[in-house]
Amino acid sequence: MYLVDTNIWLELLLDQEKAQDVRRFFQVTGGDRINISEFSLYSMGVILTQLVLLALCSMLPAPCAYDGLTIVSFDSDFDRTKLGRKTPAEL
Repeated sequence: MYLVDTNIWLELLLDQEKAQDVRRFFQVTGGDRINISEFSLYSMGVILTQLVLLALCSMLPAPCAYDGLTIVSFDSDFDRTKLGRKTPAEL
């Protein structure tokens, strides 16, 4: 039985450098021996939600500019979007 950490799941989901290793591990191990913690599940949800928001902000400024909203975040990835972000200290 294995407790698979968040970074392993994200490596595969984001198709990163070691995704093929993770894919092989899952194929060889089998789903009935793989476990995930509730914390890892929530962490992945947060990360994947941020990635979707980043993609939307890059393609369509409307979802982020809705009613003049400003993105407040510590995540510097938002700096790559047209709207950027502000930290709480900046506001």
